Amino acid sequence: MARALAELLEASHTASFEQLSCLLNTAVQEASAGGARLFVADLQEEVLREVTGISLSAGEGGEE
Repeated sequence: MARALAELLEASHTASFEQLSCLLNTAVQEASAGGARLFVADLQEEVLREVTGISLSAGEGGEE
């Protein structure tokens, strides 16, 4: 699991925002984990939004 997390952190530095959910899913599969979800804060750090990788905003179907 630690290796998958390390690879995710390394790859995320050069990945586009739209690629992050795919990278996370790959790490989860490699670690044989049950699942994971990615949330990002808005610029004012008032709201967390889920990154799904779907649609132009990469957040379609995600939670807030």
